[in-house]
Amino acid sequence: MKDELDNTQVNNIQNFLKEHMVSENEAGKAMNFKSELKQALTEEYMNSLKKQKPKSILGKLNKNLFSPKFLMAGGAGLLVVLIFSAFFIFSLFQSDSSDEGNDDNAQEVITASITYTEGDVEYNPGGAGWQEAEIDMQLEEGDSLRVLDNGRASVELADGSFVRLNNNSEVTMVTLQDEEIKIANGEGEVYARVVESDERTFDISIEDHNVTSVGTAFRTVNFSGIKGVEVFESKVKASPAESENSLLVPQGNKYYFVNGEQVDLERVLVEIINEELADDDFIIWNKKQDEDIPEFADKLGILEDLQAPDLEILTPANNTKTTNETITVRGTTEEDARIFINEAEVDNNGGNFEYEVELDEGDNDILVEAIDSFGNKTTQLIQVTRELPATPTPPPVQPSIGVSATVVGNGIKFNWTITGSVDTSQGFKILKGTQGNTSLNWDNKIDSYYVSSGNARNATWNLSSGNTYSFRVCTYTGSGCGTLSNVITVTEPTAPSGVTSITLSHVTGPKVAWTIDGTAADGVKVVWSKNANPTYPTGANTQAQYITGSSHAILDAFDGAGTYYVRVCEYLSSSGSCGVYSNQITVDL
Repeated sequence: MKDELDNTQVNNIQNFLKEHMVSENEAGKAMNFKSELKQALTEEYMNSLKKQKPKSILGKLNKNLFSPKFLMAGGAGLLVVLIFSAFFIFSLFQSDSSDEGNDDNAQEVITASITYTEGDVEYNPGGAGWQEAEIDMQLEEGDSLRVLDNGRASVELADGSFVRLNNNSEVTMVTLQDEEIKIANGEGEVYARVVESDERTFDISIEDHNVTSVGTAFRTVNFSGIKGVEVFESKVKASPAESENSLLVPQGNKYYFVNGEQVDLERVLVEIINEELADDDFIIWNKKQDEDIPEFADKLGILEDLQAPDLEILTPANNTKTTNETITVRGTTEEDARIFINEAEVDNNGGNFEYEVELDEGDNDILVEAIDSFGNKTTQLIQVTRELPATPTPPPVQPSIGVSATVVGNGIKFNWTITGSVDTSQGFKILKGTQGNTSLNWDNKIDSYYVSSGNARNATWNLSSGNTYSFRVCTYTGSGCGTLSNVITVTEPTAPSGVTSITLSHVTGPKVAWTIDGTAADGVKVVWSKNANPTYPTGANTQAQYITGSSHAILDAFDGAGTYYVRVCEYLSSSGSCGVYSNQITVDL
């Protein structure tokens, strides 16, 4: 019949309805479905009208639809379809009209697409069970993604932000909406590269803790003993679980909600050490990904430069021997690097530098450091030996030692000179006696301090009683004194009240630990040697380790295997020396 809908048009409508049937749990897709259905039904209806004669469409449609012949031929079914379609079109228009009034409050559900997989990567759609993940798969709210063993994965969000997983890591898409994104870091390491937006919040939760992006690049970590965030570009807000307040964590810092390894670094800002990032494969991989994306290429923050600066020492060569009292260090490095030689900053003249270093008699260590604007550091250690110049044989003179002293920090620094032929092969002893004892010797001393190096001409003895004593220096023979110096009188300084005492103990193997009664504001120095009563600054055959923020240290057998004497002392940065010393213990290394 020319005036009726043909079978093809009816089939088109019926097939469209079958293909677009939705279940209750897919109600979120109804808006797109209604729009497509409305368009399709309207086109079919208008096409049918075009086939009718303008003046007789309604009459013929009424006549044909309700004729006995039409109904007997199965037209009743078609009539039901047309009535349903007309009703549905009407309801769609009504729904659209109603929805227009609610658009201001509705949030659009956005997509998350898997863009990279390496190794074993699995996803879990809405808790249905883990299955293999593939590139271009779409993740929805409630879906999880994990990387097993050695692998990686990357997820791109609709706004161009990325979430990347390291090995043995897992995330869950909690909320994916145009104004709110929430992702749970269930385990391992997650790197977030977030597009800055004033219209959308971006949160990553670590159990009950929360990290809110402020348009940035950061890494969240969730392991059994450590949970926190590291910020590489811009900043984030860190909100501990039990706190109503949040802390702003700026670029170049890390903040741990939980830090079982170092509890004293928990809930505080800690500066990120660039050298550690340079050895972090996951961070280097993320840096490369960001560099390949124009949106992020110029927003790398502290990741922009992780390469330590070049440093070349032109003179002197390592293990140089000289009789000069000074030596000039010359070298090259990057133009913007800061140069330090033995902790003194040196001018950088377009990448070139030079600095004159005073030499002590004997072995001298010269430490050169180059630090670029991103905090990357390169160091080189040069050893120079100052030898006494050969001189004509002088006329015989009486062997003697001349000593003087100055009070420094929490002790007394002794300086001495040697005249004549004096045997110093077994080092020196500094003798301490009662005030006014002008005949101070080995037998009437009340205390002594051993200097093992025969080349030493100065030593600092940490004394802090506030009392006045007599002192003199002698060469040590192994059982007493050889050549004696003059006697001097010195008043010991008074120890500051920061540390009352330090108790040192041996934990196990090379590990030692200590407790402090008081506060060591500048940290402590751990000193150990095969010689008893090691001190800081160190003499020959003595090793020192600076510790702050911790109460234990690992020792090494720098002088060969054997028994080492160990002490811990309060470090005083103002004088570069030590204050209160701990008890002495021995450790076999």
